[in-house]
Amino acid sequence: MARPAPRPGRLPSIHRSGRRNMQRLEHVLRRVKAGTGAPIDFSGTWKNELGSTMRIEQSGDSVSGTYESAVSENGGATSGQLSGYVDGDLIAFVVHWDQFQAITAWVGQGGPGASSDRINTLWQMTQQVEAGEEWASINAGADIFVKT
Repeated sequence: MARPAPRPGRLPSIHRSGRRNMQRLEHVLRRVKAGTGAPIDFSGTWKNELGSTMRIEQSGDSVSGTYESAVSENGGATSGQLSGYVDGDLIAFVVHWDQFQAITAWVGQGGPGASSDRINTLWQMTQQVEAGEEWASINAGADIFVKT
């Protein structure tokens, strides 16, 4: 079925949503141009709402450490190596799970709306799955970490 032609002077809906995305991008770029938030030292021990713990060492704009998840597929705790980057009050890090074929990536901010002892994050995890099950290979969520 063919899509109806847009009314004169009006963009098709796909272009209107593209315009919204462009406005969001411009907002982000204005923030970047203004500079990142105040630098935060993310070094230390952090715990999330599920009881998982990460220990971070920061050197310049790099972070490394360990992450111990309180929840895993087998029901017990599991740990992995953490590595990532910081820029002002922004942080991004990845954990490779030692016991599973899985990787989780977090991006977050400890700044506006949060203090330097709190990180608001979003995460995505990918894991090895059987052929035909790729749709189930990525999970996503959010975590709030508090410095302990």
